[in-house]
Amino acid sequence: MKDLLKSLFILVATSAAFLLGLYIGEEKMKAKIDDFQEDLEEKK
Repeated sequence: MKDLLKSLFILVATSAAFLLGLYIGEEKMKAKIDDFQEDLEEKK
């Protein structure tokens, strides 16, 4: 039973870390796209 709980905890922790990384990466990509659009508008 102890091994099952340990495995479940590890699975949940790695899944949470993966999803958090995806969310943070998505935010960074959105920030880069916004900056790029602002640069284009300034050049006009």
